Amino acid sequence: MKLKSLSLPMSFVFFGCLPHWSCGKKEDDTPKAAPSANLRMAIVAGGAASTSSFNLADVPFSGFVNGSIASGTPDEMSVSITKISLANSSTNSETPIFSEPTGKPLTIEGSRVDISSFFTKIECLKEDGTIIEVPEGKTCKCGVTAAGELIQQEETTDQTGAKVLSCPPPKEGEIPPFAVLPVEQTGDYDVLKIEYLNRGEASGCVSGKFASGDATHCTKTGKDLDAAAATTADFPATGPTPATIYWSKAGKGMNSFNKSYPIGSTISITADDEESPKLTFLIDRGRLLRFFTGTTSQGPNPVEGLPGSRAYFFSTVFEDSTYVFVGQPGNIRGYRYAAYVAKNKTPSDSFPAAGSRSCTSNCSYVNGWMTIIEDKDGKPFAVSMMPDDDNSFTVSKGSNALPNKPGSIDSSKITVNSDKTWTLQYSLFGQSGKGLAGTFYKLNPELAVGTSQTIEMEAEYNDSQPTQPFRTWGEVTLQRGL
Repeated sequence: MKLKSLSLPMSFVFFGCLPHWSCGKKEDDTPKAAPSANLRMAIVAGGAASTSSFNLADVPFSGFVNGSIASGTPDEMSVSITKISLANSSTNSETPIFSEPTGKPLTIEGSRVDISSFFTKIECLKEDGTIIEVPEGKTCKCGVTAAGELIQQEETTDQTGAKVLSCPPPKEGEIPPFAVLPVEQTGDYDVLKIEYLNRGEASGCVSGKFASGDATHCTKTGKDLDAAAATTADFPATGPTPATIYWSKAGKGMNSFNKSYPIGSTISITADDEESPKLTFLIDRGRLLRFFTGTTSQGPNPVEGLPGSRAYFFSTVFEDSTYVFVGQPGNIRGYRYAAYVAKNKTPSDSFPAAGSRSCTSNCSYVNGWMTIIEDKDGKPFAVSMMPDDDNSFTVSKGSNALPNKPGSIDSSKITVNSDKTWTLQYSLFGQSGKGLAGTFYKLNPELAVGTSQTIEMEAEYNDSQPTQPFRTWGEVTLQRGL
């Protein structure tokens, strides 16, 4: 999905009487309205459709077997937000820019994020920053084509067979709609804070290769953690219907949760600024929808109390799959990956040299989804990885976050090599030597959608002893899906 950069327009608002106008009195003592200060924010989504055959392990390293978890992309989802604030980490100051105490649902349909019913004011703009006037009977909610025309909704059929209007799938070169958020307090900010309601909704299907064979399971209304215990037979292979999802890692353990997003560079909010700062909020849907088979007594996240011995859909990775950065992404890429890597190597086992990292003994399969974001000039600056089953040999999970700042982005962790390939460094907790830190080597950015390549990887990981990490290496087959 290609999104072009914008140069935003300047708006002038005059209050009172100008000297050369005849206004009926010499002086106007009416209180003047304070100049407005705004932040523009786009919300975009990544992730390939989970119901396609692309979600199955159909790439060369197909020996991966899901343990008790299968993951995929929801077709539709909603997450409710109660508060959005800008903050300054040095002064501890905080300025609310959105508030809805009972929560307001943000809806994502496919790769479209509907902000028109969420924010009070949205704008559609051409590439040169010109604001597009929306004629009666037209909509701005779908964004703008590369040619500067408003994208209109199309009539489709929903899961119940009813006719509905929805935005078409995004195409390269489109510009998303922007929310215009007034900021009461001017100043410098380096953190965006969002408070979410834990309870949300999702609809979709996920597929996995289990020991008992290939299986697909879809969400079903009334079959969730709020209902009576269910089995895999209660989740059909077709016809998903909306179901309750708890987005926090804590499962049902809390009503709401907060997430702070380090912006990476300070933005300045100034009254009457000729170009309001722009932020992009990314929701990487690639593996947000997760299904637990209930075939083990231990749940997918027992530390937080998610139950075992029953089947249900859940999501423990939302906090690790949302990001904020300055500006607007130029392109969002998605890759299905399948790795064949060494197990239980110790620090005394040296990493093999480049070209010799293939696994030859005591190997394991790891499958997942990777998202890469480029800037408007085509340079990669963000990467996010999420395995299909992160309860099984988790060696390729995380992002290029700043140390100890989940949700942030450290673009220096992605290298454009002399041969134009990309080397991607990632970590689970944002700090090498603790948790997980790894590297994918020499990805070919010219890889077309639907085609594959094999690259090398290495990683260092541990569960509880940072001074005694394990090592792994091997080959990764990437299949581009977005």
